[in-house]
Amino acid sequence: MNKRTRNLRPRRLGWLGLVTLTALFANPLFAFTASDLTTDAHATRSVTLGDVDGDGDLDLVVGNANQTNRLYRNDGAGNYGVGTDITADSHDTYSVTLGDVDGDGDLDLVVGNANQTNRLYR
Repeated sequence: MNKRTRNLRPRRLGWLGLVTLTALFANPLFAFTASDLTTDAHATRSVTLGDVDGDGDLDLVVGNANQTNRLYRNDGAGNYGVGTDITADSHDTYSVTLGDVDGDGDLDLVVGNANQTNRLYR
């Protein structure tokens, strides 16, 4: 093992490392405040953010287990109302991501499903 690969091995944090890590997460600069995004509840496995409607703010897409996947539009102030079903079909979704797959300038949705065909929504 040379010097370069030796530095890639995992290291134990030790007592001082744990104290430093604890202090980092206790730092108020890294504090988060939790709130409910919406009032509806689903068996969500995956989320992604993207400006789906082109209004300049991040909308939320969620992938649900054996339920329809949903879109939550941002109202511009960081609030999300009740979501809308993306389509009527439901799948066992584990992964969702947004990207311009077809190069037309708007976001497309790619959905990864368990033991079912994966889907592309344009």
